[in-house]
Amino acid sequence: MKLAMESLSEIQCDIKNLITELDLPLTNWDEKWMDVYLDISVKLLDISNAFTSGLTRLNQGHLILQYVLHTLESDS
Repeated sequence: MKLAMESLSEIQCDIKNLITELDLPLTNWDEKWMDVYLDISVKLLDISNAFTSGLTRLNQGHLILQYVLHTLESDS
């Protein structure tokens, strides 16, 4: 999942850099394509946020399990 998030982030940065390098005036660029790009960017951000949230929950669960295991080992 970490690799997938990194890949998505790199792809979005590459697209952003490409658009910047093309230096297209907004008036010459079809509004449809700008909407498509922004829609895809929002979806990528949503996916990244979902992965981050999932990883955070997994990490918190792992920490709780480590604490419980440590507590059980200390009591014996």
